[in-house]
Amino acid sequence: MARKDTMLFIRTDAPECEVELRQEGKVVASKKWLAGRDLSQQLLKVILDQLSDAKAQPSQLSGVVFYEGPGSFTGLRIGASVANAFSQALDIKCVAAGGEDWSLKGTKMLEQGSGKSFVVPVYGSLPNITKPRK
Repeated sequence: MARKDTMLFIRTDAPECEVELRQEGKVVASKKWLAGRDLSQQLLKVILDQLSDAKAQPSQLSGVVFYEGPGSFTGLRIGASVANAFSQALDIKCVAAGGEDWSLKGTKMLEQGSGKSFVVPVYGSLPNITKPRK
């Protein structure tokens, strides 16, 4: 795979998460799974497994598209952290998009060069944080 056209897509807003790799607009590796409370332990491994399945290295990525939300506070925070880590470590652009056509929007943003070095989740509401019982 050539670095200039391989994109990573990350969606972590719900219990069913999604990671996808596309080259020249075609899906070359994809996984959807129920992450539940183990997302932080699973996400990076799933991404690396998908890269391996596509016979690619992280250094071949040209950009990251992240589903920005709304959705799970913790899931979005974990997904954004991983997307930002790839962007920083590999010095590649990262974009966030929402809606049903988020991946198409994100692809267009990257192709137009409008990506940044980080993304910020859109939670949709304030987090539901319970008060300590003590």
